[in-house]
Amino acid sequence: MRAPFSLALPAAIGRRLTNKMSQFLIASSVASTMSVGMGLLLNAMVPKFGPGPSIVMVATLLFVISLSKGVRHVGV
Repeated sequence: MRAPFSLALPAAIGRRLTNKMSQFLIASSVASTMSVGMGLLLNAMVPKFGPGPSIVMVATLLFVISLSKGVRHVGV
């Protein structure tokens, strides 16, 4: 059941940071790559959790950091 969170968090990060679709795709790809890389690095240092939960923890941390950007007002 970890797959939905690991798939949705990078997209949520990208959506919080951008207004354009092309920028959204790049931002979510970067967030996903950073989550996996840093999660695997965290797993190598602390193998207690396993790679999946480590990746989700890093993605959650990146999402919390993206919340500091402030609320965007996007017109419909």
